[in-house]
Amino acid sequence: MNMLTPLRSLLTPRAQAAGFTPTDRASWKDLGWLEYRAAAPRGPVVLSVFHTPLERTVTVELWRPEQLVEALRAGVLEECTDRRRVWCYGDAYGPAELGREVVETVVTWLGELREEAGC
Repeated sequence: MNMLTPLRSLLTPRAQAAGFTPTDRASWKDLGWLEYRAAAPRGPVVLSVFHTPLERTVTVELWRPEQLVEALRAGVLEECTDRRRVWCYGDAYGPAELGREVVETVVTWLGELREEAGC
């Protein structure tokens, strides 16, 4: 099941409205992803969406590239991730339902990011 196509159609306009630009996407049999990037007062922010069909999961992360090197050095990769959520789905949980839930969560995160920036 390709979860990224319906997810991209729902997510991209909302991400762009929040100042994010689509920067990368790929889809293979065992992994697919979407990536968006925005400038922010505390440095660039990346929104990454990963679909792992064999595990039946969608993972979304909001993270800061400038914090990645230090997090890797310290051995705590989670330090560069502001927000992260994983959804597991079954046969009854279709792309439309999952897409709506993912987008609702991301829209909330983007609103919180704007509040943090004082916008």
